[in-house]
Amino acid sequence: MALALTANLNAEINGDVAVLIAIAGFAGMLADSLLGSIFQARYQLNDGSVTESAAMALSKTPEKGWSWMTNDLVNLLSNILVTAMLWLLIYKQ
Repeated sequence: MALALTANLNAEINGDVAVLIAIAGFAGMLADSLLGSIFQARYQLNDGSVTESAAMALSKTPEKGWSWMTNDLVNLLSNILVTAMLWLLIYKQ
């Protein structure tokens, strides 16, 4: 949101685009949270706590999520989704 406000103050973009950027930032946060909580691999440690790292886990099979769905991949996918959404909103009007 700070980026949207800064760009708007600098008059580089109009107010409508600044609002779309802010909405896209919020949507990115939601996409990252949802993808991570649903699909990201989580492993159980000896003490019962949960980690994203298979190296420290009791088993190499995740308790939840897919073993190939890392935090980096969740971040990449959420950025792709939000970038595509913003592009469609701005350029396909």
